[in-house]
Amino acid sequence: SFKTDVSSWFSFSPIISRIISQASSVVPSGGFVYKTWLVYDHPATFISGFQLEFKAARQFVYTHVDNTGSLNAQIIHQISNRVRSKLAFQTQQQKFVNWRGDAEFKGDDFTATVTVGNPDMVVGSGIVIAHYLQSITPSLALGGELV
Repeated sequence: SFKTDVSSWFSFSPIISRIISQASSVVPSGGFVYKTWLVYDHPATFISGFQLEFKAARQFVYTHVDNTGSLNAQIIHQISNRVRSKLAFQTQQQKFVNWRGDAEFKGDDFTATVTVGNPDMVVGSGIVIAHYLQSITPSLALGGELV
């Protein structure tokens, strides 16, 4: 098998790659069948607004599309030095599979996060998770999670 990865990394934004790989497998079914397939992946990353006061990029977008049409994407937005939002979603062969949204707040000695996953108001499904982490000492933090 082989793999080729060509990336453009000229600056922080955008970073685009082309990955071509060939894979094979041997499957027993009354004899041996040798299967070979070619895989094409297209990951792309966009980083914007790097600022020293946040010690991170303000916006970060990562996408990955393969040759079957499946998509993985993640978007992170640093709203302020204390508030960050994140959205992640996934499709599989052009069919929507799942998504998740996070909102995070960082205090001086605590962090609180709310996560919403796969909400569907019609069916009444999905999950909401709340996290809380409190610093007790500089080297010890305790927290909890509510589902």
